Amino acid sequence: MHHRCLLLAASALVASLAVPGAAAETVTTAREGSPSSATVYPRSHFDTYAPSTALDIVSRVPGFSIDFGSDRRGFDGTGGNVLIDGGRPASKSGGLREALERIPADSVERVELITNPTMAAASGQTLIVNVVLGSATRAGTWRTGLERNRDGTVTPSAKVSLTTPLLGWRVASSVELYTSDDPNDGVRTRRDATGSLLLVEQEARETDYTMLAWSAEATRDVAGGELKLNARLGSDALQSLTNRLGFAGPVPGSVPSQLRIDSYEEDAVNGEAGVSYGIAWDSGWRSDTLTLARWSLSDELSGSMRSSPPGVFASGVRAASGRDSFEWIGRSVVAASEGRAWRPEIGVEVAYNRLDATLDFSELGAGGVITPIPLPSANVVVDEWRYETFANVSSEVWKGWILDAGLAFEASNIAVRGGAQQSQSLQFLKPSVSLAWRPLEKLSVRAGLRREVGQLDFDGFAASANTGSDRTLGGNPELRPDSATRASLDVDYRIEGGIALNLAAFHAWKKDVQEAVILDPGGPGVSPVYGFGNAGKATTWGATLTAASPLPFGFNVDASLSWVDAAFDDPITGQTRRLNGVTPFSYSLELRQELPEDDLSWGVRVSNDGVETSYFVPETSQFDYGVDASVYVKATLSPKLTATLSVGNVREFRLDREFYDPTRAGTLTQVENRQWDRGPDIGLSLEGRF
Repeated sequence: MHHRCLLLAASALVASLAVPGAAAETVTTAREGSPSSATVYPRSHFDTYAPSTALDIVSRVPGFSIDFGSDRRGFDGTGGNVLIDGGRPASKSGGLREALERIPADSVERVELITNPTMAAASGQTLIVNVVLGSATRAGTWRTGLERNRDGTVTPSAKVSLTTPLLGWRVASSVELYTSDDPNDGVRTRRDATGSLLLVEQEARETDYTMLAWSAEATRDVAGGELKLNARLGSDALQSLTNRLGFAGPVPGSVPSQLRIDSYEEDAVNGEAGVSYGIAWDSGWRSDTLTLARWSLSDELSGSMRSSPPGVFASGVRAASGRDSFEWIGRSVVAASEGRAWRPEIGVEVAYNRLDATLDFSELGAGGVITPIPLPSANVVVDEWRYETFANVSSEVWKGWILDAGLAFEASNIAVRGGAQQSQSLQFLKPSVSLAWRPLEKLSVRAGLRREVGQLDFDGFAASANTGSDRTLGGNPELRPDSATRASLDVDYRIEGGIALNLAAFHAWKKDVQEAVILDPGGPGVSPVYGFGNAGKATTWGATLTAASPLPFGFNVDASLSWVDAAFDDPITGQTRRLNGVTPFSYSLELRQELPEDDLSWGVRVSNDGVETSYFVPETSQFDYGVDASVYVKATLSPKLTATLSVGNVREFRLDREFYDPTRAGTLTQVENRQWDRGPDIGLSLEGRF
């Protein structure tokens, strides 16, 4: 409750202290031939922040929160809320973030904050940003940094981006290397149902991560339209080692009774290639066509070894898994230009997805004996062909009132082969309608109702094993996507002086939600199998409030507050609870000050991602992300060189687990509490433009 009071007080402070003349000059105007309006920020508006990339610029648009989109299968609904020259990036793997980071700030001519947009690429959204690029000139950025963790280990990172004309093409490319070393220390306590102490573990974890990625996009005019080519190659490597020294009694005062070592390794390589072509016809229509393919090869190896007393082997488990995936998408859209009274849009999308999953799970016994543990759907191949046709129409039906309506039909064929054999054909009709109203130049309201269909996570078809948490899940070849009827309300208000307020609320009625279920009850001598399945209906609702405002003395404040809740009738316990993964409350608050006369800026950010509860068949797990605090100081050393010193990742995590027998409807047997902290991490980076 005190967090809520703090944020409400901060919002009131923003409104009372805002300086009407503090914002840089902008222009708000109705868009020609469109009922939407745009606030135009010239590139010079952001000079105070010394931006290096287009992402730095978009991050400073007042009252705008970037949505980078989702990594759903297919292309529709994955693009986020930022356009580049009026279109979405024709890429998925790097997505919007990578596309914006590739563009040097010097290549940006202006930024348009569009309210109630009517362009086809932004259908159904209340607020978007369109980044307008200037003429094709050579520009680039570079960044290098060092980060020191609390143990004194220093890890480097570097990135170079370049935009340049080349043989008639406008080419944007980037290369990035990122490394991190993350040490965590904590305590894990396990008690029985009566509260009696069973085990205390002193935990020390070391996690190393390395990422290397190259991406590029080439654009040129061809036959009156714009042709884009994009490509990406990347690799990720993660290694984690955890030592858990256990005591049967209080610490200090007891001698170690056991030692457990958990290890995890993951190596992945991925790539993407795509082509898109867009052209505006003299008839007032525009067509956009794209095709792209992406792939990923991932191998994971995890294990857990326990010795009791330390040095004397007791037991162990090992899991080796592979996930090889491939996706191909073809999409074509034809839409009317914004100058028409009625702006129809029609399109079709075809997608193919494939997952080849393997899992070798085994138990290690005394004398080196290895005993395989079979799991349902441990080795499966999943194929899906998905087809979607859609039509949308947008129009200003009355002065200041904009109607958006759409209808889509989706059909898919899914086949599961290997350890499980299953095929299914699915069809969904997805209508949508929204009505936007702009009663004032600075106020816009949008209400909508739509049917949504979730995209299946193919990993749910295959078995998995988490040796660190002692949790195994069987694969379920009968999974269906969930669906929902979602009502939404968005209100955006811009006040003179740069104050921006936005409220987004929703209420959704879901069916076929995916929750932990009993896949096989087992029997005498046979353990039950748990996994995820379609478990029934649920209702979810929530709201997000964002606010931004300039304050006296060069200060600016940004605040965000989110609240989400859900109601689901648990088939295991018969009780009503939240859905898996719902975080009821989260917030962020950032205060920064620009000191242009001293070529300095600084800021502090406090956030809390809330508490997330997960429900498994014999267990509940509650993860508290804790309060994260960070501070930075940025100095402009020259017109094209900046240095940033930051301190962050100062937070404490908590994980509480409750275990039941045989399920959560049964008897509480044990409770485990785990607390660990991280940080502070100290970073020093240099950024330059050329």
